[in-house]
Amino acid sequence: MSYSALVAMNRTRIVAIVASLSAAVGLSCGARDIGEVSDTDAGIGGSGGSSASGGIGGFAATAGIGGFSGGAGFAGFGGGAGFAGFAGFAGFAGFGGGAGFAGFAGQAGFAGQAGFAGQGGSAGFAGFGGQGGSGGGVVEDCVNGIDDDGDGAVDCSDPDCTAGYRCAAPTPPGWKGPLAVSISAGVPPSCASSGGYPSVSEQGNAGPVVSPAQCSGCKCSAPQGIVCPTAALRFAPDNACGSLSGPLTIPANVCQAFLLTQLQAGSVSWAESNPQGGACLPSFNSPPIVPPLSWQETARACGSPKTGAGCSAGQCVPRPKAPYGSALCIARDGDHLCPPGSYNKRRVFFQDALDTRACSGCNCNSPTGASCSGNVILGTDFSCQSQTVTLNAPGSCAALPADSTPPAPPYSESRSVRFSTAGPVGGSCFASGGQTTGSVTPTEPVTICCQ
Repeated sequence: MSYSALVAMNRTRIVAIVASLSAAVGLSCGARDIGEVSDTDAGIGGSGGSSASGGIGGFAATAGIGGFSGGAGFAGFGGGAGFAGFAGFAGFAGFGGGAGFAGFAGQAGFAGQAGFAGQGGSAGFAGFGGQGGSGGGVVEDCVNGIDDDGDGAVDCSDPDCTAGYRCAAPTPPGWKGPLAVSISAGVPPSCASSGGYPSVSEQGNAGPVVSPAQCSGCKCSAPQGIVCPTAALRFAPDNACGSLSGPLTIPANVCQAFLLTQLQAGSVSWAESNPQGGACLPSFNSPPIVPPLSWQETARACGSPKTGAGCSAGQCVPRPKAPYGSALCIARDGDHLCPPGSYNKRRVFFQDALDTRACSGCNCNSPTGASCSGNVILGTDFSCQSQTVTLNAPGSCAALPADSTPPAPPYSESRSVRFSTAGPVGGSCFASGGQTTGSVTPTEPVTICCQ
């Protein structure tokens, strides 16, 4: 209700009550008595009310909206009507409009059992303006861009936010931030312990700890696939292989007929039978062992903080908490220099590594030391069956019987021979390889720059 409306309403009530009281006590009121109740007189002439006989004038002054004159009305407590004037003191409180004081007026209104005092109490409604005082218990939210506690300072500019929040410099284009970063040995702490940076933005490692592969050396299997395809025979004119001729090479497992010229063979020697081909299979003495790759440091950068205002530049963000570092950081995939500005402490970490550690392959050379086994049978006919002689090993010598059916000149003898092989004997291969090789090369770098 407006002030002017309240004045008009109370003036009407005052005139009515004065008229009623005049009838009750048998007093006459002149125009001057009633005329005292005006907007001007009620505010100033409250003391004039005390001079009114019978307390009536005091009542009018107390009920006056001027408020301060109501105190004079209290002086009229000596009359019965003056008591009602005391209830009008509530009108003084209502006019004051002070926060909370209007509530006191309500108590006075209760005392006004005369009825008018209750109306006076309603004037205390003006005290509703004191509602603004209820803001005293609001706590500043430092990341909502609002001056919650009404002290004129928003978020980071409010001293209430200094302990737990700070201004973060603007994040340069192409970078992620602001971030809370933990650099530790082993498994990094969870982002939940960073103090307000809930999600992993980047993670990488530095300082690879590299142990070489453990190699046990190589070995070779026994030779496989060696063959003895031929045998070489030498003949001598005596029966003791004393002066041997050039070799006669014959294939294995075939009865081979041949003719001799200019020589009467008295003995024969199995000169040699060279093994050919074959190989050994290489292998490690024991499987190679590649130790796990480890790192001296692991960095975890956490982001997505709630942000507020109150900074001349950048954003208001939570202060990171241990075990995360107190400095704010930015990050970017790749190996980069730090951008100009406060984010100038550079570290590069790696998200993966190319690990080529191994043992070199094993190899075996060609078999050596093998020999051929079997026998050589010679006959004086063309079918290896007549007057046969047997040689049982390379290097052996046997006397030959004379050819009973010599061929026509210019040939001197006709004979046959069969080399039956039982396969190679012995032999081995030399092993090589099985050496430590390879290295570890960090890959997928990420650059972290901190304040």
